[in-house]
Amino acid sequence: MGLVISLTIERPAHSPFGQDFWRTRLGVTDERVASWMMVRMSTANSLHEILDLVAKKMQLDFEESARIEHRGSKGTVRERDIQRTFLEKYLPGVARVTGSGELVSTDGQVSGQCDLMIVDVETPPLWKKEDYAIIPVECCYVVVEVKSELTAGELKKSWAASKKVKSLPRTAYLPPISPISMTRNAYGREWPHAFPVRHIVFGYEGATLDTLAKEMSVLAQQDADPWVGIDAVCVLNRGVVSWQNTSTGAFFERQTGSMAFTSPTTPGNVLLFMLTSLNDLLATARYNEKFNIKGYIAQSLGQVATRWRDGVEYEAIPVGNDQTLVRPKPEQP
Repeated sequence: MGLVISLTIERPAHSPFGQDFWRTRLGVTDERVASWMMVRMSTANSLHEILDLVAKKMQLDFEESARIEHRGSKGTVRERDIQRTFLEKYLPGVARVTGSGELVSTDGQVSGQCDLMIVDVETPPLWKKEDYAIIPVECCYVVVEVKSELTAGELKKSWAASKKVKSLPRTAYLPPISPISMTRNAYGREWPHAFPVRHIVFGYEGATLDTLAKEMSVLAQQDADPWVGIDAVCVLNRGVVSWQNTSTGAFFERQTGSMAFTSPTTPGNVLLFMLTSLNDLLATARYNEKFNIKGYIAQSLGQVATRWRDGVEYEAIPVGNDQTLVRPKPEQP
């Protein structure tokens, strides 16, 4: 019997910025708002300054793209802007960003169109045409939805899209070769093969953070499972809405007892929150099992028709007990 070592992997149960990054405001300002907290971000370092410049460029590009009259084309331009100006430049090398596409599972379920997908760097697209790709759900780490104007109504649609993405079964993995048995913990449960897909909504502009946080808390009340729904909302010109567990201090990942919090902040800090959260998530990517493409093609490879050796055709004869006799095929008279 080989040696088996058990190892539990989970994300840190604290803010991705560390304790000094967050300054918590005590209390809820309006008891009519179901459940949210106010958290303020403050930082002053070179990365913050760099991301402030990136945010300014994205805002200028957003204003320039307003000249595009076709709504679909305008959305595509803005999706590519956040992909190329921000995500592709600052994500770690374990992942890459795809343009628009769909996630698919081995049983044929499809996510619907995703604006941006952060996937394993070794991901083979099942189909790709220009900037549109169909990606195995097992290879996706994060879905990023991009909105020009994020309203409460749009947030509700995004929540439904997130539920669809997260409901896709993920089964196509290679058997682990390591003697270390890993347990992956997220959302208060264990995950057998890989950490779950996360969903972030990015808006260039949007409703007030309180409006979005209130809607998030209502949607969460309707879907009690913490895994369901959106993980974070980042509105470039306003700030961040995400989750905090007031008992454990855990941020971003919704858990039982978590509250939606708002953090009004600068555009640079919005990008910093998003970048740090993504890096935190991708740091656990190496603990996911490897993708097995055979899960998608095994049923379409066809059946063996003939067998040949040394110029002689062979036939396979079932002999019972799942045994097969392979012998030279008799010549036809």
